[in-house]
Amino acid sequence: MANKGTILVGTIGQGVMMSADDGESWTRASVRQGMHSDCIVRALLSDARRPNVVYAGTDIGLYQSDDGGAHWRLLDTPMKGSMVWSMAIDPVDPNVMFAGTGTPSKPGIYRTTDAGKTWEQLAVDIAPDCPNVGIPRPTGIAIDPTDHRHVWVGLEVDGVRHSADGGETWTKVNGQIPNQDVHNVLGMARSRTRTSTTSSWSQGRPRPSSPWSTTTSGAAPMTARPGRQRGPARSSPGTTRAASPSSRMIRAPSS
Repeated sequence: MANKGTILVGTIGQGVMMSADDGESWTRASVRQGMHSDCIVRALLSDARRPNVVYAGTDIGLYQSDDGGAHWRLLDTPMKGSMVWSMAIDPVDPNVMFAGTGTPSKPGIYRTTDAGKTWEQLAVDIAPDCPNVGIPRPTGIAIDPTDHRHVWVGLEVDGVRHSADGGETWTKVNGQIPNQDVHNVLGMARSRTRTSTTSSWSQGRPRPSSPWSTTTSGAAPMTARPGRQRGPARSSPGTTRAASPSSRMIRAPSS
């Protein structure tokens, strides 16, 4: 009989829900498990090289679990007390990790190069306030799996930022992308194409726009060609995917 997998779901106001039997039953990570009772979880991320290590971006900072989500601890980082919206681990060097804060906290991008022991805020130019949204939020961080020096950040609603040196310096990628309401960024290794996906909202409903992609350093993005777009990527163990607009779900590898 195959081992049943563990599923973690991040919620708004209910912390992390955990199932160790492929969703048949669920438990909630609360105060007894180290997470505050009304925790807002914006992102979940697992470490592919350490399957039991999971991070949660929340309304009071960055949490870490060392046992696959059963117990949590709030990390002492510069993001403590801020809303963490997105995270990414370097696919080449797992000691390097990026995280982004935003609404209602001050927007910023942070990096660790020693597996979370110390963090620094990076010099990323982000608008302090945007029309119709207020404080922007980093909704996606992607590290190029082909060349991990390239890092991409998607901001709602302040466009895309790109670093070609691992986060040391950053440039705006706003030229030919008309919709600055960026909700995700994806780095694709197979085609060596880096893609940012944008979407906008009208009367409370999502209004998707075309994906924009670039095969350069990001200076000249172009719309995806009809017929070349692929279907939704299948989730794989250790990947994070959205369960709904207000929650995040992660499936941990089976033991």
